[in-house]
Amino acid sequence: MDTFGEILGRALANITCVLDPEIYLIGGGFSKAGDILLDPVRKYYREYAFHTSRNTKIVPASLGNGYMGVRSATEEKYLDECRDTLVAGTFDKFSEHEVTELPNAPDVTGVEITLDGERFDLTQGEIHTYERALNIRIGLLTRDVAWTGKNGKRLMYHAERIVSLKRLHTDVFRLSGGGAGRRHPDGGKIRHGFYRPG
Repeated sequence: MDTFGEILGRALANITCVLDPEIYLIGGGFSKAGDILLDPVRKYYREYAFHTSRNTKIVPASLGNGYMGVRSATEEKYLDECRDTLVAGTFDKFSEHEVTELPNAPDVTGVEITLDGERFDLTQGEIHTYERALNIRIGLLTRDVAWTGKNGKRLMYHAERIVSLKRLHTDVFRLSGGGAGRRHPDGGKIRHGFYRPG
């Protein structure tokens, strides 16, 4: 672990010379190791980084809690997209000749939104405003869209998504919105996603 920590810590220190980020997010399978991996990375990063950049945070990536990770795909579905809800420690292999991979858990973030019969689709109609943001401090992904469909109807749309650090089997998804340029704050729908291995 120490050798790997030195390699990654030195690499991040070199990147900081050029980009000077406020924070590094470590994702994928590495984030599951937690401080066992991150402590050596932080140690060597501080050793190799410039004095002014030594306090840059190195933390596990958001929208994952070390047990479950949810890909940040859009709520509405599109062709050729990747939608994943992955659970650490689970593997899917049908036969000895097949590649082992993480199986996909149920997707609770996918929804179909229609406005007076027309499906909400960013490849159609007109996008007036679009903002997607990740609050790194609390791990909250938000999305705000103002869109007019081909039928002339306008949709104001807000979505929030978070993976719980306290309840490892839980991710929460909430959306709200309204038509004709109005946003209905009381129209929010909440979905809780649970995955409990058999």
